[in-house]
Amino acid sequence: MLKSEWRYLFQHKMTIIVLIAIALIPAIYCFIYLSSMWDTYGKMDDLPVAIVNHDQTVTYHGKHIAIGTSLTKNLTESKSLDFHHVTAKTAADRLRQGKYYMILTVPKDFSKKATTILTAKPQAMNLYFRFNSGQNFIVSKMTTGAATAIKAKVSAQVTKLDATVVLNALHQATKGMAKAASGSQALAVGAQKLTSGESQLAAGTNALTTGVNKLVAGNSSLITGNTTMTTGFKQLTANTTALTTGLNQIQTGLTQLAQKSPALAQGTSQLTQRAQALQKQVATGSIGQKQLISETATLTKELQAITNGTQAINIGSQQLATGAVGLNKGLTSYTSGVTALATGNLAIGQGLATIQTNLPALQTGTEKLTSGTSALVSGSQQLQQGSQTLADSLNTAVQKLSIIHTKTSNAAALAAPVHEVTSDIAKIPNNGTGMAPFAIAIGLYVGGIALGTMYEGFLPHKKPRNALTWWASKASVIGSVGLLQAILLNWSLTAGNHLHVADQGAFFGTILLGSLLFLSLIFCLRLLLGGFGTWLVSIVLVLQLAGSGGLYPTYLVNNFAKAINAWLPMTYLIDALRSLISTHQAITANIWVIIALIIGFNFAMILRFQIGLHQSFIEIEANNEKD
Repeated sequence: MLKSEWRYLFQHKMTIIVLIAIALIPAIYCFIYLSSMWDTYGKMDDLPVAIVNHDQTVTYHGKHIAIGTSLTKNLTESKSLDFHHVTAKTAADRLRQGKYYMILTVPKDFSKKATTILTAKPQAMNLYFRFNSGQNFIVSKMTTGAATAIKAKVSAQVTKLDATVVLNALHQATKGMAKAASGSQALAVGAQKLTSGESQLAAGTNALTTGVNKLVAGNSSLITGNTTMTTGFKQLTANTTALTTGLNQIQTGLTQLAQKSPALAQGTSQLTQRAQALQKQVATGSIGQKQLISETATLTKELQAITNGTQAINIGSQQLATGAVGLNKGLTSYTSGVTALATGNLAIGQGLATIQTNLPALQTGTEKLTSGTSALVSGSQQLQQGSQTLADSLNTAVQKLSIIHTKTSNAAALAAPVHEVTSDIAKIPNNGTGMAPFAIAIGLYVGGIALGTMYEGFLPHKKPRNALTWWASKASVIGSVGLLQAILLNWSLTAGNHLHVADQGAFFGTILLGSLLFLSLIFCLRLLLGGFGTWLVSIVLVLQLAGSGGLYPTYLVNNFAKAINAWLPMTYLIDALRSLISTHQAITANIWVIIALIIGFNFAMILRFQIGLHQSFIEIEANNEKD
């Protein structure tokens, strides 16, 4: 038996070729199917998505902020997705048509809201993402991940922007604090100078007071001497009658004495008054430096005049003493008067000497007072400048830091400045719904393979009269099985999987057409190509799995899968089912393609039956057995 079986194979070379071809099916399946989606995530830059930028440029701390424009430029130049900068209408239309898989919309106030993160009322920054999950559920998950990445990228950009503002404010505040420190140092120096000036002022005031006190003391001695001299004059005048005769010789001296005495008395009185007034003004501080010096100089001149007058009196007295030597015995009163006059004159001399002695001390005190006043003024100016610098610097620091609000809302906004607002024009409730079109198509094709394997689609049980009746007899059975497949599949999906479809009638009709499509394709290949056609049925399945776009969109598959996509019957069935289940797009074009293919495959089978009519039934059976 073993040898005969292998002998038969070697005698029938075509059978060996068929067996080898069958052995190649797993390899062909894995190679074509896996190659088509080998690097789908690496081809994300071919997945078309739209970006709509409504953002408007704003000015923030002297800089122009246009986050939307920057984001649009970065995304269109990036390799993450195939971003297209289009209008809102274009984006919406192409998303519905399945030409775009996501729309990113940047609102017009996006940049403006970015400048509110550190204000008293931070505003949320929203990026709007719109998906079409019904077009491809797997891709919707990819684009959702891309949306999260975009949000994170923009959040980092906004956080960097606000961090720059914070650091700049802190930098400005630091500069202000440095100026404040400088102002504080100037303040300290000014305070030291102020203290020094106050000390010098106090010392000068004390010295001035001492000099004035001594001046007053000398003036008192002057007044006392003047009083004593006046008394002597009175005594001398009282005895004038008795000495008239003796005094003729000294008439000239008396005349001079009479002329000088009133002037001396008046000058002394004025000097006293000026000294007292000057003392009061110094004590109360109501006299200025220049006026004090001027008054002191005037007082000195008057003292000099008194001194000159006194000298003149002394000369006159000497003349009187010389002329009255002869009258010395009888002029007791005269001698007493002269003695009193001499005593007064001495007191006047002492007072004038005291004044002359203390005038340098008065001048020194005045100079110290002037120096202390200058130091006081200088220290006060530096104190004022330092205080102003300190105030200005602190005010600048406060203004810079006042722009930064530290509320909980600010912290939350800075941590997550951008929020994604998502919407879906064809939301898919679960993965099963998204995969349903692909699974339905595969199920129908596998069912067709099973029927093609189990049911003889060519040999009639009675010799046919014509090709059409021959085809009708086989098509009635095949079509009935196809109808039963559609009914059972529709029931399992709606009752078992709870698949929701808006138009149940259209959905069932599409399933029925899909079943008839694959049955027609499979039996057409078997009838036309025999055993090779049976092998080719499996290869067509692999091609449709790889290139129909049921699992991944054609943007993510290889070039071979893209090229065969439009030539695969499953492509149109999947698109029609997807439109009915999720995207709700028109299916008319797809349905007409499916109907045309069904008609074409069945027309080819009718031709094959027509050819079979010219062969004897035995030849047909023999050919089928050979196949």
